[in-house]
Amino acid sequence: MAAGFWNLDNTGKSSVRITGITLPGTRDLRMVTKAFLVPIAYTDGEYLQIGDGGRWPPSDGATARGQWKRRVPLIGATLKPGQQRNLVIGVTWTAGPYGISDGPKITYTSAGQTYTVTEQLTLAISATCNNVPG
Repeated sequence: MAAGFWNLDNTGKSSVRITGITLPGTRDLRMVTKAFLVPIAYTDGEYLQIGDGGRWPPSDGATARGQWKRRVPLIGATLKPGQQRNLVIGVTWTAGPYGISDGPKITYTSAGQTYTVTEQLTLAISATCNNVPG
């Protein structure tokens, strides 16, 4: 399954270089490949994020296919000041009634300093919504 619920937005004055990603608090869920940054498309003033629960790799719709072709690996990617990208990862549910993880924990460097940010949106996948707690 593709998970692309997160936008990374560099609101600072210096470029940001992504150095790592983990899925903390993971239970019965794992990343199936490396993570990617994808340009965000806008349609009628609305964000078009790819990878929100669709197939891996993302391939639904002409816009999604076009954005996916412009992806770059997350690790080593640079976000310039004011630049925003869609974080997209592939995940698989490994066992149990559901798979769950806290939001991705991303490490990056900027202006000679190292930082960590944890996205707040929890990831959960299951055969049905009724299987996921909370």
